[in-house]
Amino acid sequence: MRYLLLLSVLLTFTSIAEESLVPLEVYANNPTISLMTMSPDGTRIAYSSIQNDRKILVIKDIATGNTLGGVVLDGINAQEAYFIDNFRIIMRAFEYKKVIGFRDRTNYSAAFIYDLNSKETRQILIPGHGIYTGQTNVGRIVGLSPDKKTAYMPAYYSEIGGTSRFGEGPVYTLMKVSLESKRKPRKLRIGTHDAIDFFIDENGEPLARERYNQKDAQHKVQSYIDGKWIEIFSENTPFIHHSFVGLTPDRKSLVMTMTGDNGRRQYFTMSLKDGTVSEPIFSRDDADVESVLKDIQRVVYGVKYSGFKSSYAFFDNKLTKTFAAIQNALPENNFTMIDHTPDWKNIIFKIEGGEQGGEYLTFANNGFSFLASSRPDVSAAIVNPVKEYTYNARDGMKIPTLLTYPKASLGKKQKASCCCYASWWT
Repeated sequence: MRYLLLLSVLLTFTSIAEESLVPLEVYANNPTISLMTMSPDGTRIAYSSIQNDRKILVIKDIATGNTLGGVVLDGINAQEAYFIDNFRIIMRAFEYKKVIGFRDRTNYSAAFIYDLNSKETRQILIPGHGIYTGQTNVGRIVGLSPDKKTAYMPAYYSEIGGTSRFGEGPVYTLMKVSLESKRKPRKLRIGTHDAIDFFIDENGEPLARERYNQKDAQHKVQSYIDGKWIEIFSENTPFIHHSFVGLTPDRKSLVMTMTGDNGRRQYFTMSLKDGTVSEPIFSRDDADVESVLKDIQRVVYGVKYSGFKSSYAFFDNKLTKTFAAIQNALPENNFTMIDHTPDWKNIIFKIEGGEQGGEYLTFANNGFSFLASSRPDVSAAIVNPVKEYTYNARDGMKIPTLLTYPKASLGKKQKASCCCYASWWT
């Protein structure tokens, strides 16, 4: 299979523009195309495109290349985007702005939904509309209802008069938010003043909540069992060391990452029944678990390891082998998984390194197809090769580095005076 993969990629990039001088600002500009995502049926893509100095969300049919819709993202600094079905896209935006209740400008996040049928875009959860006014993070979604009509979103909530039923001001609460109308959200489960996260099942029922009290430096996890919140984890710490990031597929355990005995970030599970912590499930001595891979419902299916090149491990060994074969087919390049269909029959990769400046490809039926270039003004002809190198420091520490060589210097015994390097510390 690896030879088929290699052939498909090589055929994709047989057409290369002639080398020419490119203005410096082309390299300094943000990518022209970003936020690439794929519909659940694998027939459509959506991405952010810069056109005439305006940022636009574009939806296209993959087979025909036809544009199906789009919206100008003026005032929406979208940093994340994903399909929730074949017609609706959720975008999470971040902005540094003035917010009611805060003296200075602050970081603000919100979620927006775009409907391909109605061609309308609206903010899903709005401070002051059914939730407390003075808050800055209203863009988190911790789950969707099975019919995709409702989003479950945590936010600070207060009763009439600005206080909660506890009489102590707003509390962090799990809200039930309509994705089809502008009606006010409803509180699903009242939270606590020190709650920082919620975990729910496929029907929106609570499974667990995470709390951190800065005053007491107390980090807790409570499981919802038989209608009661039962503490299954507690640690007194000025800094949070255990990151609870998702759920196992059977939803019987929380997924947790923390630094293990080998000094690396590792993947563990914690039982929702009694807080029992597993042995490390994903762990490497040469890399940290950089992030976990999860779906819209926060169910984890694998991990991404740290390093110059993206490497992955999945519960499905077939997927792990497929990803390794893809990377081995072109060892000089880095393949980053961007999105995939729920059945894994279609996967979007971004290929960088070697002599590629950032191309989006779809992988299906053991072959690649070109989607778009993130930097169309930077052709392969003007991308200098990048090589990995290990630098031995005076104290014996081996420091991984990247070296960029002028093309003319490759294969020649000469000093790479034009090279630059970047160290990566773990």
